[in-house]
Amino acid sequence: MAQQADGPPAAPPPAEPPDDSLFAAIRADDFQRLERALSEGASVDSTAAVAAADGFPEIYTEGIVTALILAVGLGHNRIARLLLERGADVHARAAFGTPAVHIGAYFGNVEMIVALAAAGGDVNVAWNSGSTPVFIAALHGHVETVRVLAKLGACVKTPNNLFVNGQRTIC
Repeated sequence: MAQQADGPPAAPPPAEPPDDSLFAAIRADDFQRLERALSEGASVDSTAAVAAADGFPEIYTEGIVTALILAVGLGHNRIARLLLERGADVHARAAFGTPAVHIGAYFGNVEMIVALAAAGGDVNVAWNSGSTPVFIAALHGHVETVRVLAKLGACVKTPNNLFVNGQRTIC
C-alpha cells in the first residue's frame, strides 16, 4: 500500500516574472513570447545585465542594457522594431552611456540604425568617450554603416584624445 504524503500537494513553481520573460524572449528571438511578456506587464524599457553569451564587447559583460539595446545588439531586428512600436525609449543609455544607435553602429546593423533614426534616435549622439556612431562604425570596419549614417546626417566626432586633420568633428 502506497504511503500518502503529509500536507497539501506541492504548489507549481512560480511563473517567470514578466521582465525576465521579456529578456528570455529577446535572447531567443521569440516574437510571440515577447508579445506575451509585454501583455503580462513587462516594460519595454526594462533593463538587465548583458550575459557573456550575448556576444557584446567584453566591456559590456554584466553591464546593464535596455531591452531595445539588447535586441539591437543581438541583431533581432523584428523584436527591436516591436519594442520601438510599443514605445521603447530610443534615447535610453546602457552601461558606459551607450545608446542603441551606438550598439547598432558597433555591430554594423544598418537596418536598425535606419529604424532608430526614424524613431527619433540621434545619429550624432556622443558616447561618454565623446565618439559618435559613425566613428564607432568606421573603427570596426562597417563601411556600409558609415555610408548610411552619413546619408542620415551623421558627423564624425572622434574621442576626446583623437584628432583627424587637426579637428575632432568633421561633417
